[in-house]
Amino acid sequence: MKYNILLTQEENLINAFVLGLPTCNVKTSSRNEAIALIRKNLMSVLKQSEIIQIEVPNKSYTFNIPDKKTTWHEYGYGTFKNDSNWDEIFDEIEINRNDNII
Repeated sequence: MKYNILLTQEENLINAFVLGLPTCNVKTSSRNEAIALIRKNLMSVLKQSEIIQIEVPNKSYTFNIPDKKTTWHEYGYGTFKNDSNWDEIFDEIEINRNDNII
């Protein structure tokens, strides 16, 4: 099998990563050594592993979307929930947002 290997250089080290297998990586001082070590590392991982495919049923999901548009005013999020400026601030945000719609 062929695997894609990402080689990167960081200061004086070459990093080699097997794409899709984040735990399969090495760091060393030369490109050729990195390739040899990553091959050895990958072979070690594969000896202890099994690659299988599983099928997952394609289930369509339905979402409960409310009929009316909920506004920020109705939520009153976070620490600003009781802030007396809440309505004024979010009125301004909604005006600016609606003005920028093309």
